[in-house]
Amino acid sequence: YREKINLSNLEKRELQDQLEQKDKELASTALNFAQNNELLAKTTKKLIQSQQKSGINEQEDIQKIIHELRTQVSSDSFREFELRFLKVHNDFYDKLMADFPNLSPNDLKMCALLRLNLSSKDIANILHMSSASVNVTRSRIRKKMKLPKKTNFISFLMGY
Repeated sequence: YREKINLSNLEKRELQDQLEQKDKELASTALNFAQNNELLAKTTKKLIQSQQKSGINEQEDIQKIIHELRTQVSSDSFREFELRFLKVHNDFYDKLMADFPNLSPNDLKMCALLRLNLSSKDIANILHMSSASVNVTRSRIRKKMKLPKKTNFISFLMGY
């Protein structure tokens, strides 16, 4: 009997270690997206500077390129992240929506990133917003969930 308990505990620890490793990989992927978004922002800024120096025809072409970069990279990178996230935490969104049906899709994205314990700066880079906006969104989600101020939001999300 003790041998079965020890074996069960060992399996449980191995599964927890695997989950922690997958969470680290997800966080690394999310940070990679943040770096890509920073590169996108720098490239966009350079394109805007070039746009101001160019003629009208070139300005329209550059504007189209900027728009394509922003929309394509943002949606593709986050879709990739969500697919990886759902492989590790397959019922995270379902559980959150069951308990808090008033959460928007953007709220769910924020919760997923918070679940990985990413900093506000990293989340801001991933979602193309300011760190202050991340904090406001986090606060708004807490209100929607009616969480007491004493409750650690990250720890709460880790339970899902």
